[in-house]
Amino acid sequence: MEREDEFYSCMENGGPIENFNESVKEFRATREKALAQGSTEYIWRTSRDQDVCLFCRRNNGKRFVWKNLIAGDHPGCAPGCRCKAEPVLPEAARKNKPARNAK
Repeated sequence: MEREDEFYSCMENGGPIENFNESVKEFRATREKALAQGSTEYIWRTSRDQDVCLFCRRNNGKRFVWKNLIAGDHPGCAPGCRCKAEPVLPEAARKNKPARNAK
């Protein structure tokens, strides 16, 4: 029950439904691209500020499997959620991607 309460609290504190729809579209696009690159997992990332809900805060930094998705239980799943899925890429895909701190 605690998990469900956290999720609905997150939804109640969310923003306009338009932002929700965009977040879901972004998540799906990220997932499709990541799967095409051979990714099987993603890392849940929050915006790391005081507005992040408890549910998302608890998931921040944890790995999840793309294929084990539960409807309404992924980054950006609630209206106003600003969380993102960071794909965990296989070694071959990482070699073609510049490092985060590359200039």
